[in-house]
Amino acid sequence: MTLGSTAAGDEESSGRRVRSRAERRDALVRSALTTLGELGETATMEDLAAGMGVNKAALYRYFGNRAGLHRALIGRWVSRALSDFRAVVFAGPPAPETIEHGFLTYLGVLERERSTYLALAQLGHVAGPRGEEHLAAYIAAAGDVVTEVMYSRFPGVPSGGELGRTWGQALAGMTHHVADRWVRAPWAPKEDVAHSLTRLVLPALEHSLHERSTPP
Repeated sequence: MTLGSTAAGDEESSGRRVRSRAERRDALVRSALTTLGELGETATMEDLAAGMGVNKAALYRYFGNRAGLHRALIGRWVSRALSDFRAVVFAGPPAPETIEHGFLTYLGVLERERSTYLALAQLGHVAGPRGEEHLAAYIAAAGDVVTEVMYSRFPGVPSGGELGRTWGQALAGMTHHVADRWVRAPWAPKEDVAHSLTRLVLPALEHSLHERSTPP
């Protein structure tokens, strides 16, 4: 065996170890999210470790610390939730029905994932300031998805323009706040909440689009 082939073999072996570790970490995250969905806010680090089939030492080996595990969990949940939201909304009705459909879809995501969502929110609270960073990043990412919807489903919103981005971020922030309060203590069916939110924002959006389309 030549020196070059030995080096190539070592590199390939190292690559397999990295992939194996990443796959193992990914499997642990999926298992932990399942545990959170079952136990909700009562889940402890011991519960998560048991659900993953490892001890706490292994958790720290893969995630560094509690905050690292929380980042991995919420990152996966946010990615999944926004992927589901994007798929449903882009396959939904045309504007302006898209607005109410979007509100209803988002409320539905939190309702379906209530235990996991509340558990992640609690983990963020326990983790301290980093939880706020996760929340801000989550809302910003949701705003980016809503902005995509604005550009693609509303002909009067110029692609890449200020209106779509401003409304996208504003709608995401407002919707998340209402949905967060609602999922903790629902005061009405989600269909009614989605309709009320639509009545609040749609006239303003239509007025803004009319102003932009009317010659000075």
